[in-house]
Amino acid sequence: MGLIESGTGIALLGTAGVGKSRLLHELGDRAERSGMALVRAVAAESTKTIPFAPFVELLRGGPTRDRLLMLRRALEALGEQRTQRGLVLAVDDAHLLDNESLVFLINVVSSGVATVGLTARTGDRMASDLVDLWTDGVVERIDVGPLDRETARSAAEARLGPID
Repeated sequence: MGLIESGTGIALLGTAGVGKSRLLHELGDRAERSGMALVRAVAAESTKTIPFAPFVELLRGGPTRDRLLMLRRALEALGEQRTQRGLVLAVDDAHLLDNESLVFLINVVSSGVATVGLTARTGDRMASDLVDLWTDGVVERIDVGPLDRETARSAAEARLGPID
């Protein structure tokens, strides 16, 4: 949470099923409890050909053929949600973003409108612009691996209580 509160974005990377999405969800919940605004978005293979699909809620007046107008509207709408404590944009499965949504994400990061938390699946093809976010040090890359049995048990017991 310290990276997010400091304004540094994070990229949670790992294979399918290791818990990246759950970690991002928890991070968003903590950001909200601390007084930050939160906007969640999920990319999907099925929407990869639809411009701005993960961020359609930010498009006042709905989608338009004018992609620059959509970008401007989405950035303005996102910025209006910011609180004094800040704003977190949580993007799950960012490796599946369509080109326009990726441009939007990069603009969010570069403008400082929001602090970005994202997940991406290693082993899948990723756009170079997305990879540049952590290779250029714009967001902090955190590799998420599978938990060993004892760590998984400890995590479950911390949440649920003793397990037989």
